[in-house]
Amino acid sequence: MESMLQKMAVLSGTAILVAACGGASSGDDAASRDASQDAPVGVGLPEAGYDAFSAEATSTLGSPTTRDGGWPDGAPLDETASVADSTSASVDASTSDLASAHVDAAAPPPGQAGVSFVVNGVVQSPMVCPSDNWEFAPPPIQGGQTACLAPGAIPPCAGLTSVLLINTGQSPVAYIAKDYWSGSGYVPGVATGETSELVGVLNPASQVDITSVYAGGMVAVLGSAAPFSDGSRYVSDEATIPWPKGVAGSGGAAQMFVAEIEIFVSCRKADVWW
Repeated sequence: MESMLQKMAVLSGTAILVAACGGASSGDDAASRDASQDAPVGVGLPEAGYDAFSAEATSTLGSPTTRDGGWPDGAPLDETASVADSTSASVDASTSDLASAHVDAAAPPPGQAGVSFVVNGVVQSPMVCPSDNWEFAPPPIQGGQTACLAPGAIPPCAGLTSVLLINTGQSPVAYIAKDYWSGSGYVPGVATGETSELVGVLNPASQVDITSVYAGGMVAVLGSAAPFSDGSRYVSDEATIPWPKGVAGSGGAAQMFVAEIEIFVSCRKADVWW
């Protein structure tokens, strides 16, 4: 009887240890699990060639790349945030003050545009990547997954109370946020006519709640007359484009600096959606 109890105790202790460590799995099982994660368009697993890409990218200095084409500035300015096929709301709504967000949103360096990405009241910190500035690890609510919704599901994601973009700088920031991205050519501040998108311009200290279109993965494309970084190194998630016609906040600038917020499980080259 004593021997039987001793065996049961050993088995019980083993089970508790495995549970505490999150279970055990082989490398093949882990790879299979990672590869099977569902995610919306705009999300993928790290590319095999990323190390080589990073080495090349970090040795290249200078300003971000530029996309040809675009529109001249000068059309009437539109300072509204809208949801396609839904209602419109003023950018300077009653929730525009930073204090109303109850978060510690740090300001960017002088002369740079700044936006805080806030999930459930917590400012998310970007990963420290060799050639990216705007890549974030999955928020805890997503349990390590790049997406919190299966393809075809409708936001909001379970457990999310708010997902905010807050302009923490001194320059207006245009944005486009969506739950589903297809192809490229998305421009901050310019509506596509597709469903489930939020488009507008954030004045300094203003915020927009994008919970209704947040699905993880690809989050938003931002644009400003001020750069989002100091331009001292190449980054794959920033660029410049001609200032879009009718988008507020240019201050006379002919080009728009863009930045792209994405959710990745580890550093990798950004998917380009602008």
